[in-house]
Amino acid sequence: MVSAACGTLRGRSWPTGVRGRHAQEVSKRRTISLGKLGALTLLPEHWAGKSKRATLTFLPGTNDPISVAQVMPPRPPCYGEGMKVGVVADTHLPRFGAELPASLRDGLRNEGVELIVHLGDFTSASIPELFEALAPLEAVAGNNDPPELVARFGRRKIVPVGGMRLGLVHGDGRRGTTIDRSAGAFAKDKVDVICFGHSHQPLCERRGGLWLVNPGSPTDKRRQPRYSYAILDIAHGRVVPRLVFFDRPADRPPLSPPGARSRRAARRR
Repeated sequence: MVSAACGTLRGRSWPTGVRGRHAQEVSKRRTISLGKLGALTLLPEHWAGKSKRATLTFLPGTNDPISVAQVMPPRPPCYGEGMKVGVVADTHLPRFGAELPASLRDGLRNEGVELIVHLGDFTSASIPELFEALAPLEAVAGNNDPPELVARFGRRKIVPVGGMRLGLVHGDGRRGTTIDRSAGAFAKDKVDVICFGHSHQPLCERRGGLWLVNPGSPTDKRRQPRYSYAILDIAHGRVVPRLVFFDRPADRPPLSPPGARSRRAARRR
């Protein structure tokens, strides 16, 4: 298929490949000669009002116009130019609740994220669907995830998003720090951002020409002062990560197995 866009019908501005004597001005006529491509007949509905500009899309060798959508179908949002990505890790549900925290759920909705990446430790095979209700989901499994999530998501992957390459990994291991292990997981790959979790410690750091992003945890902040997740703003070949912090004043206590509280009280005595 060939697409010729926005030729000026009265002037001398023509689509690529339509030049000189091969292009007839059509102030009164409805036919354009396109040289070896043949003649293109403009139907009345192809005229765009007084400006006499039209979008010409046709099959080679014919004068049968077709729609732009047939030539260039829309790309999936996760490959689009200019978008927001929500980054989440270490939700550890249902231990810390049966649903996503309201601040996380509403925050992702209000940001208008077009993709969510989760960096592992869902800890239950039913939790991904909570994120999929908000936006398309890409994820890797963590060291606390069940085998079905490991089989579904894998433990490491590279996702192309808006012209950027995101490296996703949980970050667990026995040697080095979580940051060093995560960066090392993509040492031989070309990536623009490495997103990881595991430590529950939020981080946005530029290192060696790429971003290292740990969103922290929206449910288990451990020693951190606040709960958190991250947003990646991607546009014009650049990515700008930022952390989003929130409090949960109405938190319910974590779900504990029967007898756990009495055992902890006995130890304190």
